[in-house]
Amino acid sequence: MAKLIEVKNLKKSFKSSEGIFSKGRPVFAVNGVSLEIEVGESLGLVGESGCGKTTVGKLILGLEKPDSGEAFFESKQISGLPEKELFRIRKEMQIVFQDPFASLNPRIRIGNAIGEVLKIYGEKDIEKRVKESIKTIGLPEDTYYRYPHEFSGGQRQRICIARALVGNPKFVVCDEPVSSLDVSVQAQIINLLKDLKEKSNLTYLFISHDLRVVRNICDRISVMYYGVIIEEGENEDIYKTPLHPYTKLLLSSVPSMSEKKNKEVLKTYKEGTSNLNKPAGCPFYFRCPERIEKCEKEIPQLKDKGNRHKVACWKE
Repeated sequence: MAKLIEVKNLKKSFKSSEGIFSKGRPVFAVNGVSLEIEVGESLGLVGESGCGKTTVGKLILGLEKPDSGEAFFESKQISGLPEKELFRIRKEMQIVFQDPFASLNPRIRIGNAIGEVLKIYGEKDIEKRVKESIKTIGLPEDTYYRYPHEFSGGQRQRICIARALVGNPKFVVCDEPVSSLDVSVQAQIINLLKDLKEKSNLTYLFISHDLRVVRNICDRISVMYYGVIIEEGENEDIYKTPLHPYTKLLLSSVPSMSEKKNKEVLKTYKEGTSNLNKPAGCPFYFRCPERIEKCEKEIPQLKDKGNRHKVACWKE
């Protein structure tokens, strides 16, 4: 199958605002990420908050400029494109943000908010297309004339999805789209995204910290830790045969009825590190229960273990 998105060794750093001696020091949010997403595929990018997931999505969309590396959309390089060319490509790429409350201007009617992208690109029949989009996400037609404060969180996220898809994009970054919603509403939004993907042959980069959510919508999963991909594979391979100790930790961190297990997981999380005191080798070294001496000084690279399953670990 053809590749829609390709990322090669992307790096992006920001200046630290923490500490007296570390302030102003460059910190890599993304440190050499490479990945591919095929047409019609849904790739899950998972990891803890602060590991660089959202920054990867923004780099792909051209919302952030990389320090180095390349991002391609339909074999055309995105990074470094002139603004006019990037403007044309962005119609094919959209994003659904995490917070539906902050994503909508409270002073603008829903119809105008959804139709803005069509207006920017000079499209015709804007009102008709917006109303069709509203119907597709399962909301009544009078939604067009109403304001954001009149809707629940789940309904607002449906509206944000309609806004992202009204221009018929090929690729959508879903940045933690259900993390701020109730569990029952999360299931509804996930099912909606799955249905829309099938109907329109959409390609997703689905960013999340919740492996339970990702399992229900993604074909493949990339696990990210402090700016690097440490494991990648087909959905079921990651869940049934995780290879990296961090992936195993993420899977074990799903809330359990066992109080003892939850305390053990919490203890492991407290023994963490930060982007400012990472070891020279594997970034997971200080937290890894399976670490060896080599892990501290040498950075493991992704190795193919068969069936498109890759892992960056010296023990594998």
